[in-house]
Amino acid sequence: MTQHVDPKDLADAVSAEFKSHYEALNKKSEDQAQIIAEMKTKAANKEDLTDITGRLEGVSEEVKSLAKLADEMDKKMSRPGGAGEPERKSFGQKILESDEYKSFIEQGGGRMSLAQKAILTADVTVPNSTTYWGVPKEQAPMVIEPRKPLQMRDLIPVGRTNSNAIEFPQWTRGDMAAAPVAEGAPKPESAITVPTLATVNIRTIAHWVQQSKQLMDDSPAFQTILDQEMRRGLAEEEDDQILLGDGLGQNLTGLLPNATTFDQSAATNGIPAGTGATSVDVIRWAKLAAAKKYYPADAIVLNPEDWAKIELMKDGDNAYLFSAFASGTTPRLWGLRVIENWSIPAGEFLVGGFSTGARIWDREQGNVVISTEDRDNFVKNMITIRAEERIALSIYRPDAFVHGSFTVTA
Repeated sequence: MTQHVDPKDLADAVSAEFKSHYEALNKKSEDQAQIIAEMKTKAANKEDLTDITGRLEGVSEEVKSLAKLADEMDKKMSRPGGAGEPERKSFGQKILESDEYKSFIEQGGGRMSLAQKAILTADVTVPNSTTYWGVPKEQAPMVIEPRKPLQMRDLIPVGRTNSNAIEFPQWTRGDMAAAPVAEGAPKPESAITVPTLATVNIRTIAHWVQQSKQLMDDSPAFQTILDQEMRRGLAEEEDDQILLGDGLGQNLTGLLPNATTFDQSAATNGIPAGTGATSVDVIRWAKLAAAKKYYPADAIVLNPEDWAKIELMKDGDNAYLFSAFASGTTPRLWGLRVIENWSIPAGEFLVGGFSTGARIWDREQGNVVISTEDRDNFVKNMITIRAEERIALSIYRPDAFVHGSFTVTA
């Protein structure tokens, strides 16, 4: 039968024992320091050191004895549940890592004052109790709302920059007229488009929230989740900006507004008049449009509703066609990776060579800063938490991206 132990009573008893022990150790340490100081003075004056040496040896032995006892107490408390429990930091380790001890060493000795909170922080569990030395235990993680998936950063190469703007050549392929030429005949002229220099500015994505100091102090789990959520908010807006940014104001220059518009007539090739092209037909023709510019597509961005419609397509025998154009755990259509993104409008698509046509530039990666010096935070015991990042997107080859809709009729 396990006897119930009141964590408060146990904490008080341990506190008293440790307080008494370390007060004795502090006192002997002070005595030792005082004797050493006297010994230095006598040595400087060339006085007899026999008596003081004996006193020093006696005090030193007492200090060693107290230190040994402290070590034994540490070993007992570092594994509170017995040999089967995982190793935890001992009291001695925690004291050595404390600010009080570091200050004590820097000042060259003297009295070291240890607050009870600093001593009673070993991760010790109490039988039949749900507390750590009287501090409530976290019983379950906080439940947060699910967030939409992020994909755009995974598709595009990422670079680093220390500048506030990115200047880059933007290519449009010209017509090559090279051909066999007879002797004396004029040579054909090719049209090579000189790349234009484009510039995109580094943009700042940021947001902030305000929370009470008490909540932040009392719940480390909340601090962690808040940090994660603030960073997640940046990532979600970044994902939208990479896909949809119109380049106006502080928006990024995104892929969708700058992609080549899909030629709808191409999707009607070989389709009887009055018959609508399927979404699968449209995607295949869009893939071809990118290939004609010699920028092979490597992915498709679709609204999840449109991808669901494609997966649910059936043949004349009411059998699903999905296995005909996709296989494996990664969704694919016509050999291209399918990216489901809720931000692209339903009924539209983006086919592109994401790995070759664009690049993300990180000027300042997502970071979270906490401040108590914001407005009247000090008098209200509030804390302001700000998250921000600085980023740009350069689109080297607009022809590598094809944007269109599925509404096509022959």
